[in-house]
Amino acid sequence: MTNKSDVSDKRIWNGILNLAPVRWLLELPVSKKIASSAIGKKLFNYEMVTYIFFGVLTTVVSVLSFWLFDLLLSNKMFVVIAGEQKDIGYLIANVVSFILAVLFAFITNKLFVFQSKDTTAKTVFRELILFTAARLLSFGIDMLWMFVTVTLCGINALLSKIIVQIIVVIMNYILSKIMVFRKPKVQDEGVQQ
Repeated sequence: MTNKSDVSDKRIWNGILNLAPVRWLLELPVSKKIASSAIGKKLFNYEMVTYIFFGVLTTVVSVLSFWLFDLLLSNKMFVVIAGEQKDIGYLIANVVSFILAVLFAFITNKLFVFQSKDTTAKTVFRELILFTAARLLSFGIDMLWMFVTVTLCGINALLSKIIVQIIVVIMNYILSKIMVFRKPKVQDEGVQQ
């Protein structure tokens, strides 16, 4: 008997695989070669593909909201460092983009990527707290990166944001997989205790 969530998951999976950019990527000779390898078979699974897909969308949410709020706040908020006035509007924009991206990522990771089906208040609250804690760690790295590269090194803020997002996506997958959306351990029914 097929349950509704399995049908929904298959629709999402097929929808992602049928997107033109995804189809194009999967049709590349190098993609086919990787997919047929032992490592590729582990990488091209539902969890990894949906994580990358929603990770890209989360990055879009983060970068676009950063860009919008940076436009609104740029040259309006300053701090004095070593007697020189420095614009920090981009840091406030970074905080707003972080909050929006975390909310989007939590919902998509819970429902689609790691398929955490437990919707009891206790579990959702625990997952949200752990998810937010993991994201705060990566956000600290994001903020430090932005401050060092933009304020101290003078690199373009949008370019710096895109680079740090690649680092953050990888880090967030590992933390979500091992810490937040852990699958419950299933005991072997054939073993007598």
